[in-house]
Amino acid sequence: MIEDYYKEFEGLACFKYKDKGFIFYKMYDNEVIYIDTIYVRPELRRTNTGTEMANALCAQLFPLFPGLHEIYSKVHKATTGWQTALKFQISWGMEPYNYDDNSIQFVKKIDADFRSQIKKLNKKA
Repeated sequence: MIEDYYKEFEGLACFKYKDKGFIFYKMYDNEVIYIDTIYVRPELRRTNTGTEMANALCAQLFPLFPGLHEIYSKVHKATTGWQTALKFQISWGMEPYNYDDNSIQFVKKIDADFRSQIKKLNKKA
């Protein structure tokens, strides 16, 4: 039911990944992904599951939207566990581009190397 709420009122899609977690995201003009929320089950945190999920989302979207060129996200400092979210963003190769007292915004450019990496992961799956 919660994903229905986010879709209706926030315009967010839900990518469920196995039984490990989910990502709420939004597409803009078939060129940009905005990742709103990444949730990893507590017992799977610090096991690279967030990276696995984010890469799986990209693997699903890249063939459907070949014009994708950027991924954006934001870490809100008031959110519980924001430091962990910050570490994930950086470890996944996202770069901070804007910040204030309340949040840090990140961007990841989708280049040929990243597309190739995702394509290899698709072949292994």
